[in-house]
Amino acid sequence: MNDNDLDTAALELINAVKSEMLEHLGTDQLMQRSVELIGDAIGCECTTYQAIDTNGHIIGGVHHPADDDRGLNLIPVINEFLGENPILPVILKNHTSFRPNLTTDFMEIEDFKNTNLYKKAYGRLGWTYQMLAGLWDRSEVSHSITLNRSHRNFDERERSIFEQLFPAFLKA
Repeated sequence: MNDNDLDTAALELINAVKSEMLEHLGTDQLMQRSVELIGDAIGCECTTYQAIDTNGHIIGGVHHPADDDRGLNLIPVINEFLGENPILPVILKNHTSFRPNLTTDFMEIEDFKNTNLYKKAYGRLGWTYQMLAGLWDRSEVSHSITLNRSHRNFDERERSIFEQLFPAFLKA
């Protein structure tokens, strides 16, 4: 079996599992379960899926752990300063799926800690390090999956894992 056959078999398996999960769970629970799985596979304190409008505001999403609603309570503050996230302009500009990026790909962590976004929201939540991949569904809404950590940045191995899992999110 060559790499293309393996890729095809993997995508067929993903589609079969997705269809079964959609039938039993529904779309919302499928996305919630997907967010849980990616967060557990890579290891982070919080994983979020968010829909972002063209003004750069979060308009919906799910997060893991689902019982931690601190981030939900801060959405108005996050929306006020979300434009300070150095990855967000890439999502809003490109409207394409892209390789997972780290906040530190665009900005030194100390500079990020000086933003209002960090001081008033992410820092309070313990979200110092982020890895984010964007999705676009051909509407006026951008989508992203974000992994958040407090004590150490994501490494290239973890980025590679996320990148390899990303086609499953695109299919879902």
